[in-house]
Amino acid sequence: MSWRQPAWDKICEFTTKPTYDLHDEYMVSKAITDEHPKIHNSGDDVKRDMQTRHCIALGKLTETEARLKAARQFMSKRRVNLDEQWGELTRQEEELRENFIAFSSFIKENDEKCARAKSKINEMLALTSTRATENIQLQKEVEVLQETKTRMDATIKKYYLYEKFLQKVMEAYPDVFKSLNEVIYRYDALMNARGQLETLNEYRLRELEIAKAQFDKAIDRHLVSVSGLQNKINDLEKRFETAENECLKWERFHQNVSLQAMEKLKEVISVKNEIWLLYKDICKRRKMKPVHKDDYAKQLEVIKNTLGLLEVVKSKIRSMEKEKRVYSVQGIASNSTA
Repeated sequence: MSWRQPAWDKICEFTTKPTYDLHDEYMVSKAITDEHPKIHNSGDDVKRDMQTRHCIALGKLTETEARLKAARQFMSKRRVNLDEQWGELTRQEEELRENFIAFSSFIKENDEKCARAKSKINEMLALTSTRATENIQLQKEVEVLQETKTRMDATIKKYYLYEKFLQKVMEAYPDVFKSLNEVIYRYDALMNARGQLETLNEYRLRELEIAKAQFDKAIDRHLVSVSGLQNKINDLEKRFETAENECLKWERFHQNVSLQAMEKLKEVISVKNEIWLLYKDICKRRKMKPVHKDDYAKQLEVIKNTLGLLEVVKSKIRSMEKEKRVYSVQGIASNSTA
């Protein structure tokens, strides 16, 4: 039987006795302790025995566990908030990308419409130039007809002066003009040609006025269309500047959130590293192989179990020391009695 067995039996017997049976032993122990000489003032200098160290370590452990628990709760809440913010940023990024795609297609359509409008304006300008050329040609023809009319009017006024001349002509060309009526018929034919020319001139003048009015209306309509397109282009430029400013703002916000997330991640990694180092130290002291490398919950469980075992061992050591002191006090008492 080991020498520790009686002490252990005594401890078990001591814990099973009622408190009123232990009063005598306590008084004897207190009397012997009071008789010991006091080298220094023990009231002002706390002894650093195992119990005191254990109490201090237990307080530090409790405080550390509370801080770790609070840190875990804070990091879990912070992680949920960061996940929500990240999801919201992802959704907004997708919406912004879709808006940019729609805006790009809209710009392309506007460019195509602008190109079509420019080509149509060029066609209208070419048509205007052609109509202007035709107008100049018609104006020249009108001038020629007016000159012809002036000459014919002068000829009519001088008709009576040419009667004798016509007689001479008829006499000079008996094969062509058999009578004076043929000369008159020839004159009537010329007058009919003049009337036809005047009618044609009036018709062309009316067409020219109608074409001019249509051309003026087309110019006014296209000027209004061009001004509307210019207003749309200015509006699109303003919208583009607004969208660009919003994009820059959200990019800065995304960068700030990323930096904050990286800082919090560094703090979490630092806490995990401290837990891992403590877990490795405990495994080394207990001669265990560290198997829970990435499972921090199991590492904390091992640390907690180790601290519990340490508390049990310390309580047993304190009980054994107390039992030894009791035996020594009883031996001293028996010697003094003898």
